[in-house]
This record gives sequence, structure tokens and C-alpha cells, in this order.
Amino acid sequence: MSCVPSPRHVAVLLEESLMAIKSQFPTGPKILLDATYGCGNFSKAILGNTKVTTKLDVFKRTRIIACDRDPKAIKLALNVESYNAHKVVPCFTKFSELYQNSPEKEVDVVMMDIGFSSMQVDQEDRGFSYLKDGPLDMRFGQYELVHELFTPSDWLRITGRKNTGEEDMKAEDVINRFSESELITIFTKVSIFHPFD
Repeated sequence: MSCVPSPRHVAVLLEESLMAIKSQFPTGPKILLDATYGCGNFSKAILGNTKVTTKLDVFKRTRIIACDRDPKAIKLALNVESYNAHKVVPCFTKFSELYQNSPEKEVDVVMMDIGFSSMQVDQEDRGFSYLKDGPLDMRFGQYELVHELFTPSDWLRITGRKNTGEEDMKAEDVINRFSESELITIFTKVSIFHPFD
């Protein structure tokens, strides 16, 4: 994942977020948890590595817990210059396990920029792009093994289909081969038994 600035990639409400934090913590928060680190735009601004109009002197003592489900984002967090100064601590986790995996159990501020970034859309191998051909994957944490999610056997079982040697199906095969009613059944049951986190 490259975090080269793109005309389409803008950190949403960056200035407003920094001002809101400053208004609540005039001397700066001690610990800030960036729950959706991504390319680190919010964190880099706090560290003074991004040009913003907000004065950042109150963040001098702020320690950042950089959380993300995407292993590529965590790799980027490890490369942040301030990591060596222990100002940025990477945390590889997903939302549902944020508390148990965070190295700090008490934080002053939690920042979340929910969704996926344009940089993930730009990479066709991630499966988020509607502009480029690629596998239908759409997982932030591509490290997750298929058996941790749903296997083709699960798709067959959920829809009541008989097993006809389709164990090696991919998500794109399910979308293209299954009927509309079977897909509705899958999406309904998956959202109940495996809620998105």
C-alpha cells in the first residue's frame, strides 16, 4: 500500500478534528488511539509531519497508539520516524478486539475515520476497486485465513445446495453462479452469524 498523496485522498475533517481535541485538552492529550491508522494522516498531522494551519504545540507529549486491521498500514506505522522515539506504537487489530489488543487500556482520545481509503481502491489486488479488475476479496485484513471467515462449503450449506465439487469456489464464483434468492439467504445469514467488525 503506497501512501503517496493522491488528488483523491484527503484526510476528512483533519483541521476540525485537531481543533476539537485541542478544545477538550488544552494542554494536549496524553494518549491518543488512532483506531483507523491507514496511511497515518491524522497521526502524522499530530506529530507535525503534515502541513496544517492548527497550532500543534499541545501535542508535543501525546503518545499515539496506531491501530489498523490492514497489515500494510501497520507496516507503514512502523516506518514513521517518531516510532523510534516511542511516540507511535503500532497495534495490529480489528474493532471488535480493539480493547483487548491495545497496549493502553485508558486513553484520552479515540480517533476513527471509518471506511476504506482511496489507496486501497487504487490497488486492484485488494478487491475494493470498482475501477480496476481484481479478485472479489474486500478484506482489510487479508492475513485472515479463509476458514476463519466462510468457506465455499459454508456457502453451500447456508443455501441448502448439494455439494457438487464446488469446494474451490471463490467469492466471484458464488456471485456469478448462485441465484438472487440464494445470495439474499447468504447475506442475511452471514450478517447475523458473522457481524462485521
